[in-house]
Amino acid sequence: MVLCSVCETIPWDNLPPTPTDEILIVSSDHAYLQEFWEWPRDCKGYSHYQSLEALNSSAEDLGCGLCRLIYKQVELCRLKLEELQLGREEDSEFRHAWPLWEFWITKRPDGDGFWVLSYTDNSREGLTVSPFIRDVAADLTQMILFPQVIDVGDNRSSPYVRLWETGGIETGDYIALSYCWGKSPQYTTTKSTLDDRKHQIPISDLPQTHQDAIKLNREFGIRYLWIDSMCICQDDYDDWERESARMLSVYANAYLTINASKGNDSSSGLFYKSSTREYFEFEHTYGGIRGRALACEVPFEEAMQHVYIQLKDDPVSHRGWTLQERVLSRRTLFYSGGQMMFECNHGFRKEDGWAIHRRFPRISSQPQMVSNDQTKDTDLSVSTSELLRSWYQLLATYGGRKLTKPSDKLPAVSGLASIMAERLNDEYVAGHWRSLLITELPWQPGNCKRVPEYRAPSWSWASVDGGIGIRLKGSGYSPLAEVLDVKVNLKGTNPYGEVTEGRLLIQGPMQRLYLSTEGWDPDRPRLGSKGSLVLCTTSTNLETRPQYDFDAFADDRPRLERKFVQSLDGLELYALILLACSHGEDHYIALMIVREPESEEYRRVGILTLTNETLGWKPGEQRKDERPIITLI
Repeated sequence: MVLCSVCETIPWDNLPPTPTDEILIVSSDHAYLQEFWEWPRDCKGYSHYQSLEALNSSAEDLGCGLCRLIYKQVELCRLKLEELQLGREEDSEFRHAWPLWEFWITKRPDGDGFWVLSYTDNSREGLTVSPFIRDVAADLTQMILFPQVIDVGDNRSSPYVRLWETGGIETGDYIALSYCWGKSPQYTTTKSTLDDRKHQIPISDLPQTHQDAIKLNREFGIRYLWIDSMCICQDDYDDWERESARMLSVYANAYLTINASKGNDSSSGLFYKSSTREYFEFEHTYGGIRGRALACEVPFEEAMQHVYIQLKDDPVSHRGWTLQERVLSRRTLFYSGGQMMFECNHGFRKEDGWAIHRRFPRISSQPQMVSNDQTKDTDLSVSTSELLRSWYQLLATYGGRKLTKPSDKLPAVSGLASIMAERLNDEYVAGHWRSLLITELPWQPGNCKRVPEYRAPSWSWASVDGGIGIRLKGSGYSPLAEVLDVKVNLKGTNPYGEVTEGRLLIQGPMQRLYLSTEGWDPDRPRLGSKGSLVLCTTSTNLETRPQYDFDAFADDRPRLERKFVQSLDGLELYALILLACSHGEDHYIALMIVREPESEEYRRVGILTLTNETLGWKPGEQRKDERPIITLI
């Protein structure tokens, strides 16, 4: 292939950088469809063809190999545009940003361009990664091993491993595995198999991911391995609760966490054959030396560093338990679909040389923030607001993740919660902090839905699946309500685990509401307020768009909306006003609550904003002794 006249003049040694992610708005789930606050006017990039037709002509008619690579990426973008359906992205400013197909070439932000071989195996991993891991873990102190670990032995060729009971007093290095259980049959330890597991475990009987983890353990020279399905007795609830409460220490103290990032289940394995990347070879002069250069596509997401390192497309990033496993781990080796990746408190790097000095969000903005009974890396200088901001960001990430057992909603972040409780010196109540309840109760429902089985009170974010947002304390609002008492019943002994009941005794201004279905059309696409449900008081319609606790953007929204309306039939609907704007504006944030039949108890069904004008009175001027006291369940 040849280069066209435009590509021949590209100044490869002097290209402007890609705009940093600080000016990027992540407005879309589509990687190629993103918005910038303001693209830098003085360094858009090197001007390439300024129309789709010209680019295509160069690729097809002139046979320019580089234009062909670019056009291939454009086609991927076009396909994403065609996938857009009537919904959130068209019901926003984004719908006005239709592409003009202008092309600018910029410089990749990082990366040394190392070769990535097409197949991974355990010997290659040891050769490539072992020296680096040993370097970053040089000052690691051996920790007390957990009650049960897998002993891989000192004979690398042995076809057996065994479950080893440490008595809780032995020390040593171990590797922890993070993976998706999936729907494939699991190799588990139960009461009936415990003795056999302690005798010997044929490696060939294990799922492929477990087999590959054992190979890596032996390659790294680490004697012990921790895998949840094998090291926790799965049919002993007391053992499961006790050990799941120790997840903080399991991953925080591991020599290394192996993350089976690309695997849908335990049968997927770690090692893989990478797809061959298409590239174009051309003559190039650099530093006065003439040679041949290779051009190939790279992931667009790499320009959005904070987004890319989330590995959103990898199956393991969609599972609930794996969030805290990643957050708590100090060193993680990822086996992703295209190449290996490594993350530690110093940053994130890929096998091809791409590297940044940041890692996946933790429970603070500081790089080394792991604290438990055995490690004390705590930096108490981190402010409460920074801690809470990190916690709320993690909850937003966690909300949409899937759990094999819905009842694991609270246990799956119990390790993170225990760190926060220590840092905040606060009481954890069904996912919330006792001293911050008034601020946290009006959490914002995103694409969420309530689960049929009970696992948390209606006022807790843990009662729904899907994304949620929590307002940071002091962000322009002052409390009008007061929590008088909190009662939460735990299922077991883990204070951060499952709950069977939760009640709040709360006092605050209330307003009776009515749901009007006049003009309501649940089948109408949501572009504006036409056809929407209307909330009213006795005297006026409320000029507000409430957020109900169901997914207003789901494909089956009409069904969900009808179900919601039916669930309120015959029930009394109220606004419980919690917060007032502290900037002098008559603006309030309230819970939508319904009174349970023949009861003095109430449950949450959504949130809304109110004003003095729409209410017809001023909640802030109501005397405290006039404010009702109710129980939220």
